[in-house]
Amino acid sequence: MARRRQASEPPRILICGDYFGINTGFARVNRNLIRGFKARGYEVAQHCWFWYGQTGRGDQDVEQRDYGCFRYPVQPGDGFGKRSFEAVTQDWDPDVVVSVGDVWMTDWIMASPGRGRFFWIPYFPLDALPFPTGWVPFVADAAAFGQPIVYSRYAAGLIGQAMPETNVPVVGFG
Repeated sequence: MARRRQASEPPRILICGDYFGINTGFARVNRNLIRGFKARGYEVAQHCWFWYGQTGRGDQDVEQRDYGCFRYPVQPGDGFGKRSFEAVTQDWDPDVVVSVGDVWMTDWIMASPGRGRFFWIPYFPLDALPFPTGWVPFVADAAAFGQPIVYSRYAAGLIGQAMPETNVPVVGFG
């Protein structure tokens, strides 16, 4: 069970996605999210895909000082953090989980036993026709237990055509 935070405590956000220190499009998004959330006073941690370091702040490295968030590694073979996610959410106790990646990278969060402990924001690309019918349960679940967000008006339009009752906001990539 998540602990109750005092009103004076900043919300805690866990970003799940490519480690902010690597050179990928998703990592770029994560760098911008970390900066933006930190600038607004949130406590931020990242469940870092493709980073196998030690859990913690790692203040000795320049990247860490620049981004100032707590890092949780994934271990080799823990594809996109699926096996370590529950332990990370229990340790960090986030108010919000933001997953950044394709649907197939994060759809397992729908089955997380701890889903009732956090608000989920899957932030995902959709850039081709047709809207995959297999994504309907993902978007519907995310809308019921959080707020799905897409990178483009094009993606929001595709979802709107397939699922007119679902509101999916756009936050531009990067």
